[in-house]
Amino acid sequence: MIGILLYFWETNDEVAYGIQVAIDALKLSWLILKAIVITVIHGIIAIALELWANILKAFYGIEEGIDLLKIGFTNLKLHIMQICENIVNSVIRMYNRVADILGNFGINLGHAEEVDWTSDLENDLQNQIADYAKSKVEHEEAINSILEEEQKHTDKIAEAWSDVWNTAGEMNATRADRVANRFKISDYVNGNLDITGSGLGNTLDSIIGSDGSGGKALKTTTNDDLSISDEDLQFLLDIATRDYKLNYQQVTPSITLTFGDVHETADVDGVLEAVATQLEEIYDGNLST
Repeated sequence: MIGILLYFWETNDEVAYGIQVAIDALKLSWLILKAIVITVIHGIIAIALELWANILKAFYGIEEGIDLLKIGFTNLKLHIMQICENIVNSVIRMYNRVADILGNFGINLGHAEEVDWTSDLENDLQNQIADYAKSKVEHEEAINSILEEEQKHTDKIAEAWSDVWNTAGEMNATRADRVANRFKISDYVNGNLDITGSGLGNTLDSIIGSDGSGGKALKTTTNDDLSISDEDLQFLLDIATRDYKLNYQQVTPSITLTFGDVHETADVDGVLEAVATQLEEIYDGNLST
């Protein structure tokens, strides 16, 4: 079957086109199988990464929600303390004015210090807001890193199927040209194709050589690395001769001599010559059979 296909590949364009379609289909099937494997492997990884990203989003969302509640509580406390502080300080400022007036009449009541109940709360609030902003950025970076890794696996899936699609299109667009310019061993043997230096050329050169007239023929001699000594040749000759002799010894010629009546006056020399002639003919006949 391989020999028949090679023959038609060399001689029939339609059959060669069909063979090329089958070869392209095998290549495309391999790419499709490869794309399926890539889709399964990288798809599972991408799904796992997306699931992990969603879990982190939920966890970070809860954490950020708690931070916002803390910030809100601190902010509320700060506003309440600011109101109380403003009220107390307003009273203190009124008292200090009265003390200043009475001081003009010789009554020394002294001044009262205004209270500061919000500075620490303001610092706490600023620190909480800064920590929240920092953690939010870190959470976003962690999630984005996971999503970027997921995108890499998704891109590999898209790239695999894109390779299938592009290869199929390229095969369809170039198939006729590839068939028209297909490699033929006959072209190489006839010297119409020069592939010297290529891998295929080196392989063919190892089995195809010159026929002595400028053409090419299959090499039937051994290479330079293999030699047979005279002793080895003589040994092989002795074996072949021995087998021939053995086979010859097993031949049992069937000899039957017939001639006219023998009497006293018969020509002895003529009889011997006739016997010798018949023996030769019988001998040759038995060996040939």
